[in-house]
Amino acid sequence: MDEKPITEEIDTLITAIRDIPKKFPENEDGSFLISWYTEIDRYKKEMLRVIKLFFKDNSPYLAELDKIPVPSFQTVSQERARFADRSCMYIGPLPALGAFYMGFAVPAVHLLETIKLELEKSPRRVSDSNGFEKVYRICTRFKLIADQLKERYDNRETLIIKDEHDVQDLFHALLKLYFDDIRPEEPTPSTAGSSSRIDFLLTRERILIETKMPRSSLGDKKLKEELIIDLECYQKHPGFDTLIFFVYDPDRYIQSPGAFETDFNEVRDDLCVRFLISQ
Repeated sequence: MDEKPITEEIDTLITAIRDIPKKFPENEDGSFLISWYTEIDRYKKEMLRVIKLFFKDNSPYLAELDKIPVPSFQTVSQERARFADRSCMYIGPLPALGAFYMGFAVPAVHLLETIKLELEKSPRRVSDSNGFEKVYRICTRFKLIADQLKERYDNRETLIIKDEHDVQDLFHALLKLYFDDIRPEEPTPSTAGSSSRIDFLLTRERILIETKMPRSSLGDKKLKEELIIDLECYQKHPGFDTLIFFVYDPDRYIQSPGAFETDFNEVRDDLCVRFLISQ
């Protein structure tokens, strides 16, 4: 994971919304309209995640997001049917093709550009209640720090990261740069008769942090299964808004880190989930 300006994520989201018609061009049966609807629903949830990560719960951006329309699946299905039947005997005007897309895209892009401008001009106005940016900075610099620790004068003893316990030790030390109240490993409420232990709790910032280090015996599929189980347990932890999974993968066992992050980055029951991989 390369270190990037936090606003670059917003730029990526804006581009993705604008490119929906290019990604799913018009076809004869009108199925592209269903694809547009699916993407719109996905990106509105992604916008909610971004706002919740960077701003307070009473941010007016949440109210603005609620105003952005997303049609029901039934409405889109009806428009698709009318589009597919356009060559048949049909009396009455066809609806504006994909009007629901423009109804979403125009206000969504405007809102994202407004948010980006505030983050660039007034970073102090971004809520410190979650501390996400500070944890994000630790994640993006973690590998550089771990590599630097290997280079010690006269080959003196140092911390060599070999497993998850080493990752936790170094991550805990780095958290102390920014946070005073760091509570290590605490059992989560049980799910289906079992519970997991979350690595770090930042109670003041309402953040949960779980660290992972893939191993050769744990492929992408098994790692995803393990993370899904952890997620089911962690999302039941009361009093927290954000869950960050940090995966240190220096041996590059994860083949498609970008896809991995996309699969897990979401909002679940008002809990923002952020998946960050360092290779």
